[in-house]
Amino acid sequence: MLLLDCGDLRVAYSLRHLQGFTTDTWRLQMKLPKSSVATHDLPRTTNLQSPFNPLYLNNDYPLSQQPEIIETIEEILDVESTLSGDINLDYIAFRIKLNDYAFVSTGAWLWKVRFYKSYKKTHRRFKDWCEDVVGKNYTTCLNMINAATVWIELVSMGFDILPSSIAQCLVLKELHDEELYDAWSTVLSELEPHQFSSGKFSTLLNGSEQVNTSISFPIDLFNKLWRTAREAGITIIELIAEMYDEMYQKVAITPPKVIQRWEEDLQEIVASFDGNEAS
Repeated sequence: MLLLDCGDLRVAYSLRHLQGFTTDTWRLQMKLPKSSVATHDLPRTTNLQSPFNPLYLNNDYPLSQQPEIIETIEEILDVESTLSGDINLDYIAFRIKLNDYAFVSTGAWLWKVRFYKSYKKTHRRFKDWCEDVVGKNYTTCLNMINAATVWIELVSMGFDILPSSIAQCLVLKELHDEELYDAWSTVLSELEPHQFSSGKFSTLLNGSEQVNTSISFPIDLFNKLWRTAREAGITIIELIAEMYDEMYQKVAITPPKVIQRWEEDLQEIVASFDGNEAS
């Protein structure tokens, strides 16, 4: 089986990217047989399908010109070209953990754009900029900002084990200072990092027990909820809870005791007015 080194891969990718070669032309340029795949030294007994195969075999479509996609592909090619003897487990673990925290820097940048109103260079509203430029809905961007705020506050408290997702941070977004410190200390005392989840945080901190029930949704509505929840980095249940909280805040529900006090005040005003009329 033909193996390629990193230089060959970069040449192959550059040819395909810059000149728009078809897959067969690309194989021909690189003198690759149609059965060749970039498996390097994978054990022959492995049942894992290589994620790199589509780079070599699958299609004749032109590659994306988006800079972020090109850079990601370049990194993928670096990974693909790494032999087993060159794998640095410490570095891989570091990169995985670093990627887990990517939402923090994203949230920080979103806050900057919103605070300085930088979006007004191209858009009237922050919401429109998020949707048109970033490709994320307004709620998702706000969640990233809130999650980054929680994460940064926990770092400032000296913690080195931290939430690794937006959803986990959002469970803590209403807590600050000592409340946040105590809550996160409780999480760390009860859960190992591999056990972290927003649901477990909520159960542990709020004492809320999961009630197994079923609700029937029209398929179109379910798909909308699922897509919105996925984009926001939360579960459908958390999305519904947020929607309820937002709706509850918009609807002014006045406590009965306040209404009773208003009625008493109104009666005093009416009585005072009637007394002035009589005099």
